[in-house]
Amino acid sequence: MLRRAGVEWPEVASLVAYADGRIAHLAVNADLQKAALEQAPEHRQAALELAVQRLDVLQAAHWQAATEGGDHTAAHLVIKLIVQRRPRPGAGKES
Repeated sequence: MLRRAGVEWPEVASLVAYADGRIAHLAVNADLQKAALEQAPEHRQAALELAVQRLDVLQAAHWQAATEGGDHTAAHLVIKLIVQRRPRPGAGKES
């Protein structure tokens, strides 16, 4: 909820007692991946759709600055978001 609200990772880390933003980011991703593995296939699909929606919100928030405003930080973030959307080996396969 904090990230969706626009709170940056360093502030998230401070609020939830992680050492830094990178560690908070890794912890959130690990927890999301674990939760996805524990879900039934239909729930995994819903979780994937929610993750894509979140990426859409983040990308939309930075798109104009990245493409028209010359904001290199925003451009790097948009690129990371695009990379995040790429399929991963084994993704989508049922176990």
